[in-house]
Amino acid sequence: ASQGKALHTTSAYLSQVKSDVAERVARQRVPRPEQLAGYMKQVVEQLQKLVKGAPPIIQDQMAAPWVGLYDFWGNRPAPGKTLDSQSFLGILDELDEVFQNLAVAAAPRPSPPTVLQGAWFPGHWGTR
Repeated sequence: ASQGKALHTTSAYLSQVKSDVAERVARQRVPRPEQLAGYMKQVVEQLQKLVKGAPPIIQDQMAAPWVGLYDFWGNRPAPGKTLDSQSFLGILDELDEVFQNLAVAAAPRPSPPTVLQGAWFPGHWGTR
């Protein structure tokens, strides 16, 4: 249950960041490269905290979209790379989809009702 809650928290955070970045891109309020780099560092730091202690497969899924563009675990651009707002948004889109699906899959499912003999209509069996 705690893993499901952690996945839900991670998914909610990713959705919020993605929404914020998408809104800025749509309004053409694109930050300067150094502003974007600082913001990405903050976001990655938070994402690292959210998946700390998670199973390796979850950590791998968090790091995968960044490969070749940004060193997720080192929290710095990949050598010779500078991410722009569109690339950052693409990574956030991918992560948002992956973690929404994981959160849904990990959500607790209600138990099916247990039907005991005569439990539906106690006292009414055999009467007409």
